[in-house]
Amino acid sequence: MLRPRVEARAAALLLLLPLATACSTLPAPQYPPFTELAVRADCVVPANGRLRVPASSRDCVVYELATTPGAAGEAFGADGERWLLFTPGTRVQVGCRFRVYAATGDARRDAATWLPDAVAIETLTPGP
Repeated sequence: MLRPRVEARAAALLLLLPLATACSTLPAPQYPPFTELAVRADCVVPANGRLRVPASSRDCVVYELATTPGAAGEAFGADGERWLLFTPGTRVQVGCRFRVYAATGDARRDAATWLPDAVAIETLTPGP
């Protein structure tokens, strides 16, 4: 009389086995190191009319991006670069909030790396 119960338990364990092995393939429970950046930057559009701004990628997540004045358009490069299009020489204020993940173990990335046309950058307190 105990034999059917033993067989039922063994069958139940066999059904759970794939679930137990699947857990071993989950990623680590923490995010890679990152830096939150919130900035206001004063920029001057270069002679080509393209103002380089951060773009979401594997290493960067852009949460907010606003410009005054507004851009006439945008363009993207083959390596994920993002440019906003303006008349050359236009003074533009860029407000941006983004997260930068560490690509080589160092999460400290300077905002100037992401806004190379900025003439002044003010660091703000990052939002949630």
